[in-house]
Amino acid sequence: MKKLLIATDTFLPALDGATSFLKEIIPRLKDHYKITVLCPDYGKIETKLDAKIIKFKPFNFYLGDRRPVMPKFSVLKQEIKKTDIVWIQGLGLIGLFSIIFSKRYNKPSAMITHIIEWDLFPKAAGKKSLAVPIHVLVKFLATRLYNMTDIIIVTSQEISELLSLLGITTRKRLAHLGIDTKKFTPTKDKEKAKRKLNLDKNDFIIGYVGRLAHEKDLKTIFRAYSRLNKKYPKTKLLIVGEGRSDIKTFLEKKDNVILTGRKVEVVPYYQAMDVHVLASLSETTSLSTLEAMSCGLPVLATPVGYIKEYIKDMNNGILIKKQDSYFLYRKLEFLMQDSQLRKELGENARQTVVNKFSWENTVESILKVFDELTAVPKD
Repeated sequence: MKKLLIATDTFLPALDGATSFLKEIIPRLKDHYKITVLCPDYGKIETKLDAKIIKFKPFNFYLGDRRPVMPKFSVLKQEIKKTDIVWIQGLGLIGLFSIIFSKRYNKPSAMITHIIEWDLFPKAAGKKSLAVPIHVLVKFLATRLYNMTDIIIVTSQEISELLSLLGITTRKRLAHLGIDTKKFTPTKDKEKAKRKLNLDKNDFIIGYVGRLAHEKDLKTIFRAYSRLNKKYPKTKLLIVGEGRSDIKTFLEKKDNVILTGRKVEVVPYYQAMDVHVLASLSETTSLSTLEAMSCGLPVLATPVGYIKEYIKDMNNGILIKKQDSYFLYRKLEFLMQDSQLRKELGENARQTVVNKFSWENTVESILKVFDELTAVPKD
């Protein structure tokens, strides 16, 4: 059996789009490859994975909402020499040096675009004065690193075109992300789902699942909710996730805002929500939005990344303006007052995910990439 080395700068028990993806894809690849994962040591991994996990200790400071990690070069070199394919999940330090050493040791490498680094990093920093220099520097480095890989797996055609326009000539292959539609299902009893979480069955629950990070623009969600709550007291804002302490401090002091922290099992929280909101400034696909749609929720999301392709406004969701809390407030009020529309949007959202975002298609696309990488030996 061939060996697959996954290099990632984020991993369980942290929860974000990349770790959710790896949590689902690794078990689906185990019958095809012997898998090793190079990752940060963020604590005990509760999920059983059929893979060898090699952890590196993170630094004691944060960049954005994550502690960066410097891999041990001796370990990194040894694992790259032993593997057949190197699969990089992003351009943190583990990913960066995995690309460099893959090139040095002539190992086939693939990159997957979970994020657009030069778009995300300036927003994640949270300092406007640094946004432009960070953007320029990261784009410069990312372009060169992407061009050092053999194939880039893109999650939408738009991303493929964007990379090409930037002069990234590496082969690109499309693989839409998958959702387990048998796990992420609508509830049959919304009131019961709320009671399970000790929520008032009569409250209108506005939800968000994801990281507490600047680029997620949770303050816009809160401002819209705050305006709504003043007019309709029987509303709650339910936020599931962890991240930056400054954002957590801002939110936990607010009335009627429920912060759950990190949850391994998020389905019950989706099922207790009446709507799901994503006000993000930067995304590629947004797994949390697809998960919410799979659970039959009406979703409101900014038209960033691939989201604007799979959400059809007023058909299977509602597209909202970036950083416009009043616009979001009006859309929330509109949905709150129309239960039939919520039902129709949720049903259409569920059908969109069932039809277009199966894990079987994702795995098939990725295996084709790996076959392509190993079909012809590198010179």
